[in-house]
Amino acid sequence: MKRQRVGSSLVEDVQAEPREEVLPGLHSLPDAVRDSVVAAYQRALTPVFLYLVPLFAVGVVLALPLPEKELADT
Repeated sequence: MKRQRVGSSLVEDVQAEPREEVLPGLHSLPDAVRDSVVAAYQRALTPVFLYLVPLFAVGVVLALPLPEKELADT
């Protein structure tokens, strides 16, 4: 069994073409149209993640002072 590094696997996944189940019919489009569709998805999703990172950070900061409670036995 060949072992593969996680980092190199992630790089291959990022550089790979989008999967068919994500955008059905994408591979049947002409190259110029396909590139435009992929770029549109990229431009649309990037701000979503950029807004979620600060929200996640605020949530972590607000959760830090919460008291820890033991789980019930029953």
